[in-house]
Amino acid sequence: MIFARTAIAGLALCAAAWGPTSPSPPAEAPPSTGAPASAPTRTEAALETPADEPPATDVAGPLAVDTVLPCGLRVIAAQDKSLPVAAVALVVETGTEDDPGDQPGLVHALAYHLLQGNRELAPHGVTQLAHDGGGATALAIGPAQVRYESLVPVSLLDDLLWAESQRLRAPTVTDPLWRDTLRAARRDRPRDWLVPMAALAAIHQADGLAHDGHRTPAELDAIAPRAISTALAERFTYDRATLVVVAPMSPDLALNRVLPLFADLPEAPRRVRDRTAPPRSGSAPRELAIRGGGGLFAWPIAGDTAALAAADAVCRTLQHQRKSADESNRARLRCAIDEDPRRAVLVLRPSAVDDPIAFIRARLQRLTTTDLALLEAQRTRARDDLALRVRTPLGLARRIAADAPVGPARGAPPMRPLAELTGAAVLEAPLDPLPPELAALLDVGGAIRLVEPGKSGAP
Repeated sequence: MIFARTAIAGLALCAAAWGPTSPSPPAEAPPSTGAPASAPTRTEAALETPADEPPATDVAGPLAVDTVLPCGLRVIAAQDKSLPVAAVALVVETGTEDDPGDQPGLVHALAYHLLQGNRELAPHGVTQLAHDGGGATALAIGPAQVRYESLVPVSLLDDLLWAESQRLRAPTVTDPLWRDTLRAARRDRPRDWLVPMAALAAIHQADGLAHDGHRTPAELDAIAPRAISTALAERFTYDRATLVVVAPMSPDLALNRVLPLFADLPEAPRRVRDRTAPPRSGSAPRELAIRGGGGLFAWPIAGDTAALAAADAVCRTLQHQRKSADESNRARLRCAIDEDPRRAVLVLRPSAVDDPIAFIRARLQRLTTTDLALLEAQRTRARDDLALRVRTPLGLARRIAADAPVGPARGAPPMRPLAELTGAAVLEAPLDPLPPELAALLDVGGAIRLVEPGKSGAP
């Protein structure tokens, strides 16, 4: 999750678990949103939940709406009554790994350019709408996902939903606006990963991860407006996007506010792909010689909340394991997770051991045998910490946005347990049989071992 993200302005936001954010450039002058007179207006009904509203709970716990509209847009709506505010995230399933080979940094720049508005939205109009109401906005750009986040008083929810229904429609592209976009993009700092970028590409079996997608080279200055428009139309469309809404009203009521805003879009199939790396198999991890490897072992984490939750539980358990009788007193195993909605990595660093592979294999096997009670205890702690992370509307919206990208099939029941969307369900599932998200991280043959060039990792 250390997925480029920062609060831009407005309400004070807690730093989320995904990492640094990309600030939006400030508006030169306070622009209006350009909303037409027929746009939804604020109503008193938005300030509270109607008394006769059906409860959003059942025996499985709180429910959320998860459905795909005819235009291909996925809508996820959840209820949070903790504050009279609403969190909205427009999530586009594209990222810096989708850069053309000869234009590194293009997707990063295009994500910034969508802040420049269109015929209905003035430049930075969505940002100004939120800030004028006392809210905040943020832009998050990662390897495979771009998020436009907003937190506003619930009285502004209808206006904000209308603005997000316009954001991807025929963005304004001119040479002056593109130059302004590139200036803002160049102020954005790339994140630091626990492994080198080339190793990240090998771990996830995705060549597009090998370059720094936050770099903004001079070649981008020469792109013509028509080419920019074409690139935006190819990558930033509603059939590749998910709209996440977390508000005090029930999920079905929130959905009813969204439906009319996208009814005029043509019907289209959903166009996203599951980026989960094909599983590796073998008795030992594959070895990758790379500068800065340092003997790390790394596993890809599938791009969904269940896999992130499972990795959290595994990493916590490995950190709390006691040494066995046949291990050296100096033996250590450190675990860390590079969080990202789609390209997360679990990293193990063994030290002071003669045979790192055998050492790690033994530690992983203990998780389902002698250390099963420890794993259960750490799953409980992970579940409690997750509950803290999603206790606010924006925290819940960010977590839901990391759910598997494909979404439900068209015509599937629209209601899902909220625990499935946040990943909490895998932390509550029985350990017999072992949940597949956990099992994938307990196979040492599914890892990549990073070694320095010219050095073999063999003991």
